[in-house]
Amino acid sequence: MPAFGGFMKIERKYLKHILIIIILGCLTYVILSFWQGFGEIRQSFLSYRYDRFFLAFAVISQTWLVEALMLKIVVGRIQMVSFLSSLRIAMVTQFFNLITPFYTGGQPFTVYYYSKAGIEYEKSIAAILYKAFTFQIAIALLGAVSLLFSLNQVTDLMVGVTLAGIAINAGVAFIMLLIGRSKRVGDVLINLLLRILSKLRIIRDDEKVRDEIDRRAMEFNNMFSEYGHQRSVFLKLLFLNLLNYALYALSAVIILSGIGILPDVDLFNRTVMLNISSSAVPTPGTTGGIEGLYFLFFNGMARSSELTLGVFLWRMVSYYLSIAFSGLFVFKVFSRKEAEQIE
Repeated sequence: MPAFGGFMKIERKYLKHILIIIILGCLTYVILSFWQGFGEIRQSFLSYRYDRFFLAFAVISQTWLVEALMLKIVVGRIQMVSFLSSLRIAMVTQFFNLITPFYTGGQPFTVYYYSKAGIEYEKSIAAILYKAFTFQIAIALLGAVSLLFSLNQVTDLMVGVTLAGIAINAGVAFIMLLIGRSKRVGDVLINLLLRILSKLRIIRDDEKVRDEIDRRAMEFNNMFSEYGHQRSVFLKLLFLNLLNYALYALSAVIILSGIGILPDVDLFNRTVMLNISSSAVPTPGTTGGIEGLYFLFFNGMARSSELTLGVFLWRMVSYYLSIAFSGLFVFKVFSRKEAEQIE
C-alpha cells in the first residue's frame, strides 16, 4: 500500500477527534452566548483591543520554538539532530497531541520520525519519556508555587481543584519514573508503542523488533537511567518546560489585558492554576472543561460577557490556531512526495 494511503488511514482515524473538538467547541460557545446574551458579547467584541490578540499569538508561537529546542536537547544526547528537523517533528507531535485526550496522540509519531533518522525505537522512547517526565515535574512545581503565593486571593474550591491537578501531574511523573527504572514496565511500554505504530501503519512489521524485545527493553531502561545521571540535561529541560508553561499562561494574561484587566502576579498565578486544574479533563484539548474552570478562576474580575470573549480569544490563540498551523506541518510531512520517501 502506498504511504499516502497510510496517511489517509491516519487521517480517517483522527477525523473523529477533530469532529469532537468542533462540536464541543461550538456547543460550548453557543451555550455561553445564550447565557450572556449576544448583544453584550457583540459589544465586548467591538470594544476589544485586538493588538493584544496578535501579541498573545506571538507569545504562543514562541512555545513551538521552545518545544523544538527541548527535543533537540534530549535527542541530541543520543544523536545530533538539527533544530529545523526538531521543529518539524515538534509541530507534527503537537497536532496529534492537540486533537487527542490528555495530549497523548503525538508521541508515537515522534518516536517514528526519529527512527527514520537512525535512532533506535527504545532510545527515542526513553528520550521522549524523559522529556515528558521533566514536563510533569515542571508544571507540578509551577502550580505549587502559584498556589502558595495566591492562597489569600483564591477560594477553597480553587485551592481544591488546583491541588488535584498538582497531585495528578506529580503522580504521572512518578509513574514515568517507574516506567523508566523498571525493566518489566519498560518492556510493556515498548510493546504498546510498537503496537500503536503498527496499527497506524507507519511501520510495516515489528516482528523482528519483538524478537529482540528483551534487549530493547534493557536499552530503554539504560538510556532513561543515563538521562537521570546527566544533571545539566535535567536542569535545561526543567527550565525550558517552566518557560514554555509560563509563556502559555502569559498568553491568557495578555488576552485579558485587552478587556481592561491589569496584568499582575495574582492574575498570572490564577492562569497557571487554571491550566493545572484542567489537566484532568478527558476531552481533546480539555475542550468544555477548561472554559468552565476559566469562569471559576476569573469570576468577578470582569463582566461575564467580557470573560466569555476572553476565553474565546484565548482558546482561539492557544488551541484552535495551534491546530491549524501544526496541521500545515502534518500535511507537508505526509504529502505524496515525502510519504514515498518514508516508505
